Amino acid sequence: LKADYSLSCTSDEHKFYQTYASLMILVYPIGVPLMYFLLLRKQKDKLDPGQASFAARMSDEEALTRALEERAAHEEEDPSLRSLAFLYSSYEPKFWWFEVFETLRRLSLTGFLVFLAPGTAAQILISIIMCQVAMRVYSGCAPFISDFYDSFSEVAQWQLFF
Repeated sequence: LKADYSLSCTSDEHKFYQTYASLMILVYPIGVPLMYFLLLRKQKDKLDPGQASFAARMSDEEALTRALEERAAHEEEDPSLRSLAFLYSSYEPKFWWFEVFETLRRLSLTGFLVFLAPGTAAQILISIIMCQVAMRVYSGCAPFISDFYDSFSEVAQWQLFF
């Protein structure tokens, strides 16, 4: 890769692209998770028809089945809900928000850490703490519909730690 000295870093075009790039650095890591949350929050009552309240009256397994059935009925009634399925379909209804957490976790471990004390032991320590927090959230919540995926995701979190 050769340096191109014909490009001026003081030109108006270069300043425009610097400003644009700075804005996009904010839009993606903040805007995408925020948009996911807002879209899901708007449909919260349809995504989680009351799994926790069902669990108070029946077994956890029955409550999950009933909540999934009601969520499927809502999907049939509202096509706009189906367009968000990629954000919630893997998770139990009471964890309608979990993809937002997952997106923030990924962004934190891949993008945020670059700015925190690069190349120092503090950066490593912060990444270990972030992995431990994510591990505890995954094991404490068990957000997936499938127990196999809950176990698999916890193993994956351990793998990130080591």
